[in-house]
Amino acid sequence: MLRSLAALVLLVCTSALVTPSLHAQAPIRIVGRLEAINGPTICNQRLTHRLECTRVYLVSRAVDLSLWTGQIVDLQGVDRGLLCTVIDVTSIQPAGGTLTLSGTPALGSPITFTLDAGGINFHAALLGNGPLYMPFDLSLGTLCIAPPLYLLGSGVGGGPLQFTLVVPVDPTLVGYEAYVQSLHQAIGPVGPPLFGNPVCFTIR
Repeated sequence: MLRSLAALVLLVCTSALVTPSLHAQAPIRIVGRLEAINGPTICNQRLTHRLECTRVYLVSRAVDLSLWTGQIVDLQGVDRGLLCTVIDVTSIQPAGGTLTLSGTPALGSPITFTLDAGGINFHAALLGNGPLYMPFDLSLGTLCIAPPLYLLGSGVGGGPLQFTLVVPVDPTLVGYEAYVQSLHQAIGPVGPPLFGNPVCFTIR
């Protein structure tokens, strides 16, 4: 199963480079932590929320997004952006798979990643090269980190799965912005893989 996840990551990298943009033509599924917008944006639209660690903005007449602020959510909608990616949310629910981190992103310090999806799952945490917006289908969801992708950690868990990495003591890493996204796949019974939420941090 881990080999299949690795193959999926390779497929994602290839697709992110060659897939034409069809974002506005089909429903989109994306997982992320909801943040309220406290100020103007460059999008030339009236916006209320965005997804953490992305350039994805949100509006909705069907859902009260304010009730979900601060939560990691699994949402669907349609991209109606003009100058930016702006998803008009049509449905929202708590995310089934989540990624959180703790620790201080400083040289020589440990950072702990926690992956959770309930039940028995394969989990993977992927490091990307900045933010990205690449929707696939309503099964796989949306890739939010840019290739090349690197596998930070993976495993099987019947509950939260944790792993800890120590930031190398390398002065050239100071100021580096890291973007990490989770990938989850249920194995009891086997279900399709789904991209979880991205997290990001700056090494200091």
